[in-house]
Amino acid sequence: MQTDSIPSRYIDRSIVSCLTDRILKQELSSFIEDLTVADLSYHGEPMLYSFVPIIFTSIAKELFTEIAATTCTICEKIMHHFQSSVEYRELWRLDQLSKDLALLPKQYSAPIPIMRDDIFFDPQTGNYKFCEINTDGSSAMNEDRCCAQLVSESVTWAHSLRDRCAQSQELFEPFVDDVIDIFHKWAQGKALSSAPQIAIVDYSEEASIKEFYEFQKRFNNRGVFCQVADINELCFKQGSLFIGDKRINVIYRRAITGSIIKDLRFNGIDRLSKIDGSDCNGVAALVSAAAFDAAIVIGGFQDLLVHNKQIFEVMWSEETWAFLNDKEIEFVQAHIPKTYDFIQENKKLDSIDFVNTKNRWILKPKYGSSTIGVFAGLDCSDRESWIDICNKCLKHGDYIIQEYCDQFSELNIIPQDGSKLLSEHTYVIGLFCYCGKYAGTYVRAGKGAVIGSIRGSAVVASFHM
Repeated sequence: MQTDSIPSRYIDRSIVSCLTDRILKQELSSFIEDLTVADLSYHGEPMLYSFVPIIFTSIAKELFTEIAATTCTICEKIMHHFQSSVEYRELWRLDQLSKDLALLPKQYSAPIPIMRDDIFFDPQTGNYKFCEINTDGSSAMNEDRCCAQLVSESVTWAHSLRDRCAQSQELFEPFVDDVIDIFHKWAQGKALSSAPQIAIVDYSEEASIKEFYEFQKRFNNRGVFCQVADINELCFKQGSLFIGDKRINVIYRRAITGSIIKDLRFNGIDRLSKIDGSDCNGVAALVSAAAFDAAIVIGGFQDLLVHNKQIFEVMWSEETWAFLNDKEIEFVQAHIPKTYDFIQENKKLDSIDFVNTKNRWILKPKYGSSTIGVFAGLDCSDRESWIDICNKCLKHGDYIIQEYCDQFSELNIIPQDGSKLLSEHTYVIGLFCYCGKYAGTYVRAGKGAVIGSIRGSAVVASFHM
């Protein structure tokens, strides 16, 4: 893969936008009416859904498969070297608790069970840059499902989708397959029930609860026990994990590492040596289950290295390039934005004038999600307001600063904003990757410099030819 562009076979054919010369008012009104009766929300807030879908060709699938596989391979190599090399760990400047979690033995041989690579992709040039990589709490399968259903049932798009043989995607069943497969391989030789006893676990106030129930339904349809639970319901006793009287042997962890670390510290646990296998509850029970291999945690704590937005800085390091092959190094150079740990002690920042070039930079919390706490220089009206934000992030001490990447735009309508006319929206494409395999897309559109579910952006229904 060349460093300046992707192979020419992808260009202009990767994405087919399903735009029409005319959008009838009554059809848009019908779509808006459907939105008002749909029970769609994210973290308690109403979800925004766009009217115009996006269709991906088989060529796009080929490209996205390459991106997902290469990214997963690089991340797996990084995780391996972190666990095996004391010197390599120092690149991360992690606190002791985070380091301890990342050093927990991996419970399965499969690659990272769930990952979402968010990219900015330009269908006109074929170029793309990464926005971020998500592991912990990777979500939005249900958002895409709901939006695709609304769009496919609308009069405007049904005929066009049918003509292109465009199908909505299935983001639940493949992951259910992988979870069950991971369990059976882990359970070999263990005195366990032959069937997985699954809990989908998060903090209730942060949970994508409707998505959890959709996963629960899919597991139950397979005859597999699955329970949605708050992390505080977990109990570790006599070497086993329970919710109430029900023994649990599989945790699908949706609680992000940042929240887990905060909770552990609140409970006086600043390193894992304080978790010794004794009976405990809540977050300590979850970590105990992983540490003592009492239940398999899908979304192992090693994944925090990939979810940590500092990984892009690590990808650019000579220490990482020492074990990457030439193709992987070219991939990093072409598609990973330059990223720096945003702390006073990082001497690499001394040569960067991020104050006077604010439009070139974006600040992100290392373990953040849903664009909470993300600040783009483009969104600051002047230099002084950007300096104020930078000072606050430096004081916070848990931020990275990253090159701001240009985003491609398409015409769309977000009717919940009161819009009834097509206008330019910038797009970000999320690539779901299950156990190293590309699984589908999650597309968002917005008008700000930061595109996220809770930042005024909208879900764009994905269809595939």
